[in-house]
Amino acid sequence: VDSQILILTRKLPKFEAEWPRLLRLLKAGFSEKRKNLKNALSGGLAISKQDAETLLHNARIDVNRRAESLSMSEWQNLYDAFSLLDSLRK
Repeated sequence: VDSQILILTRKLPKFEAEWPRLLRLLKAGFSEKRKNLKNALSGGLAISKQDAETLLHNARIDVNRRAESLSMSEWQNLYDAFSLLDSLRK
């Protein structure tokens, strides 16, 4: 019997984030499987569709994209835009 061991290492780009805020954003983005980000974020974050559109525009992301299609750097841009919006609301 021949065997081999394969070791996989996953390297993801990291960015600084407040864990509760990041989880809230990710949950909102992925909560509605068949919705585009504008609608998913609007419902998940309890913001208007216009605010969700502005958020995506500020992150330089097309409003018709879905959460699973974003790269890590796009998630970082979205998190940064969301953090700014969230801090302005408080």
